[in-house]
Amino acid sequence: MGRKPLAFAIVAVGLLGAGTLAAQEVYKERETLMKGFGQGMGVVKGVVAEGKGTLADAAAAAAKIAAGASQIGPVFPPGSNTGESEALPVIWEQWADFEGHAKTMGELATKLEAAASSGDQAATLAAFAALGKDGCGGCHEIYRQKKS
Repeated sequence: MGRKPLAFAIVAVGLLGAGTLAAQEVYKERETLMKGFGQGMGVVKGVVAEGKGTLADAAAAAAKIAAGASQIGPVFPPGSNTGESEALPVIWEQWADFEGHAKTMGELATKLEAAASSGDQAATLAAFAALGKDGCGGCHEIYRQKKS
């Protein structure tokens, strides 16, 4: 192998490695974000279904979920469904719909925050159920690989 092909091969391997590293980093960001959503939902569930915590705790958790919803798109760049990712390729095939689901999730989390802040337990429970079904579940049903 001459010098030019060898240099090209080294650069190509380096770029592939950098791409893999970048995909791993964004996957870690995505995993952290999604686990944060799960933790927030756990806090709200504890308040509305298990009598753990207060409605103020639920409102704070919902506010974090609402704020994080705007970060969903950036942690799903094309090509980041490698390794342990449960993201299905349909995300990038139906990107506008995926973004719409993320927006809906944010809106539903904001409604949950308002319900919890109002002190109305029943409204908080209803808003929590809507967020779980149409927010989180709305994406997971379509865009997430089901665990076996």
